[in-house]
Amino acid sequence: MVWIRIPTVINDKKSTREQEPLLPRRNLHYNLKGIPRGQKNLKKSKFLSRELRMPRKSTKRPVAETVPEEEPKKPKRGKVATRKRSLSDADDVKNNNAKTRQPKVSKKAQVETVPKCSRKVYKEPGTVYCLGQNDAGQLGVGDSITERKKPAKVNIPEEIVFIAAGGMHSLAVSVSGKVFSWGCNDEGALGRDISEDDGYLPLEVKFPEDVKIHSVSAGDAHSAALTNAGDIYVWGVFRAQSGRFGMLNLQDIIKQPIKVNLEQKAAKICSGDNHLAILGENGTVYTMGVAENGQLGRVSSRMAPNHRHKDVFLNPRKINSRVKYTNIFPAQFGTFAYLSGKGLDAFGLNVYKHLGFPDSKDRFFPERITEEKWNLSIQEIVGAIHHTIVLDTDGKVYSIGRNEYGRLGLGTKDDAEVLTEVPFEDNVKVKNIWASGTVSLAVSKDGKVYSWGAATSLQTGSTDEDDDRWKPELMGGKQLEDKTVTMVAVGGQHSMVLAS
Repeated sequence: MVWIRIPTVINDKKSTREQEPLLPRRNLHYNLKGIPRGQKNLKKSKFLSRELRMPRKSTKRPVAETVPEEEPKKPKRGKVATRKRSLSDADDVKNNNAKTRQPKVSKKAQVETVPKCSRKVYKEPGTVYCLGQNDAGQLGVGDSITERKKPAKVNIPEEIVFIAAGGMHSLAVSVSGKVFSWGCNDEGALGRDISEDDGYLPLEVKFPEDVKIHSVSAGDAHSAALTNAGDIYVWGVFRAQSGRFGMLNLQDIIKQPIKVNLEQKAAKICSGDNHLAILGENGTVYTMGVAENGQLGRVSSRMAPNHRHKDVFLNPRKINSRVKYTNIFPAQFGTFAYLSGKGLDAFGLNVYKHLGFPDSKDRFFPERITEEKWNLSIQEIVGAIHHTIVLDTDGKVYSIGRNEYGRLGLGTKDDAEVLTEVPFEDNVKVKNIWASGTVSLAVSKDGKVYSWGAATSLQTGSTDEDDDRWKPELMGGKQLEDKTVTMVAVGGQHSMVLAS
């Protein structure tokens, strides 16, 4: 055994080098291999006390040591060795399976084989129509109109392929990849200067040259855009219960689009009231924003109210690096993440069991929905504050959660704790849905709009503010006659319709 003498600490007043503190006593314990714990720290230290002298095992092999004879090779896995007794049926099955057993694939290899998520192509251009309240110009029809009970045409210089409705603002993407915005801009949600129109008319949002926008999403006071190249731009601000929360690394509002730094290209974005969910091309989901109700899916309930380290909340981070999803769907205070053919995960506010879980507890991390009725071939999911509507590939619509004002569309006044099919007259098949607050909309495959829920803000097309709709009813209006509706969106106090 070789002993190493370690120099002692020299208390030389003339020395300019700082003396390193002694390592804690726990670092002197030995592990099962006989190597002192904390040996790395000891080797890096220049000055140590004489008490810290330690033995070091020699790595040289003793001369007198003999090498053991090589053991006979065992038969390869899958081949049965010769035995005196006959093999049982269980042994035959076991060895037969061993021959055909495939080698295990590492997690890294599994990630590489995940199919690439692609961006959906929108090829049905049309015209935008709005209805509801116009307090902040969210209808896009000028400042002389305060409300519209029926859909009104929005004059935009180009045809539109995608729409999104925020708390009190509206967004539209044109066929050429431009974004037009109108409505409330108190916290930068329009992403442009409003000195010309005060936000009451649709005007273009400026992006860097050659940037073409694929789709947009809108929250309470923020907006986001996904480019054809898979990049993301955001503007506005996230709001917490205490007030303005910030956006990215800034703790103030962003008045013009700013690019988000992400480690991969994005396939889809969706906004809640105060959070943004991003689906990467490889199936990874990122979230950013406020986490008070678990809507980020990666911040614990204890840390969620703690806003001291805002970069954890305001910058996009993965929710679960081991799970690769194929689609994401928005909720006002949560998110749904879909694994095609495998199941559905959800996280966020669940006070009315509208996330699909049997209790009313919020989910701060992704959790699989085990309820059998959710085992559908899902096409779309939209979550409002206290209810959720689901569209399957057969064109059927389901709802769950709170039923006040008829927002579930079930024709009854009872809440639904399990997913329940929404009854449509004449066996109508649906191709697009949206919900927000206390209102739900659906587009049939023949291009008609159906609405149900509260009529307070005139978002359903009802002519009477007290005429709540408890089941799906056809939205009327001369502007939609002979028109084919392709998409709908619902904001805080207004609704949007895209028709051709």
